[in-house]
Amino acid sequence: MASLDRKVAALQTTDAVQVSAFTFAVADDTVVSITAKVTALQSGQGTGKSFWLFGSARKAGAAAAVLLGAALAIVTAQGDAGAVLWDAVIDLSSPNLRIRVTGVAATTINWLVSVDIHVAP
Repeated sequence: MASLDRKVAALQTTDAVQVSAFTFAVADDTVVSITAKVTALQSGQGTGKSFWLFGSARKAGAAAAVLLGAALAIVTAQGDAGAVLWDAVIDLSSPNLRIRVTGVAATTINWLVSVDIHVAP
């Protein structure tokens, strides 16, 4: 049965290490598409950045999940000049589609990630 779900995650980074904000396992014999909106604000500074990400994958039986299309996409990223190094990406580490964020060293950034998940059997 097809499904649609929305998940929201809030997290904080304090350095330049990439962290997973969201992970979704692609089940056997499904196609999954994920649209994510990622919003970030530097604590106490007012500097911000937003991302819109899209990706899809399929999994045939017990085989590894594979991307649909050539790559996962950052549809758009908009932010203040002080946020140029902040990053949000969508990637596939079979069987998981993941949203990952990266801040900068010695900087506290608060992230909000909203993810729409579409699953077709």
